[in-house]
Amino acid sequence: MPRIIIFISVIAVALGFILYQLSKFFLSINNGRNRLVKESIILRNKISILSKDLIPYTHQDLLDLSALKNNKTNIIGGYTTGVLTTIFSEEIISYGKVRLSANDYSVLVAKTSSNEIVYNDYNTHTQVLFDGILLGAIDLDGTFSDKDHNILAKIDLENLSSYKPIRYGEKEIGQVIQSTEEATVNTRAFQLTKPMDIDQEKYFIVLSLYLLLQD
Repeated sequence: MPRIIIFISVIAVALGFILYQLSKFFLSINNGRNRLVKESIILRNKISILSKDLIPYTHQDLLDLSALKNNKTNIIGGYTTGVLTTIFSEEIISYGKVRLSANDYSVLVAKTSSNEIVYNDYNTHTQVLFDGILLGAIDLDGTFSDKDHNILAKIDLENLSSYKPIRYGEKEIGQVIQSTEEATVNTRAFQLTKPMDIDQEKYFIVLSLYLLLQD
């Protein structure tokens, strides 16, 4: 009888420990998500001034977008903000980003004159909100899927070219430069062939900024 009691006690302690660890795990996930929401609000406020002078972009403006990032990093909080301009210094995209040291999550907020994109990076995938609505998630291989796991578009990250193709279905709709370390104001961020429809342009912007504005 004592052995049974000891056995039950050991099992109870083990289960308690497992439940404790699981609760800590899920609590950390929820805390991380809540923190990303708070940080996105802070970033939105930080780039609000930068967003006032953004001009509506055209297909030609996308062709002329410079790959040079004008970053400004605030030592307190580690916030980075900046503006993407055309090679003619026309401001068309503002952005802000921050990385959380506790779990290495990060959040990026990018704004055009008419839209806002929020990227919540959870390491294994990046959740994308477009104008406050969940659009989908980008996997580590560059696949962009909706919440039902239907593929919307994809960056070909395995392509060896310095400009990575972005595909909508089987169709290549444009290319985006991956490395901006040696970029000058005249280095173009995108290579496009022809104007895109509304969905193609939305997914192209989402994926291209995801790659272009990475650290």
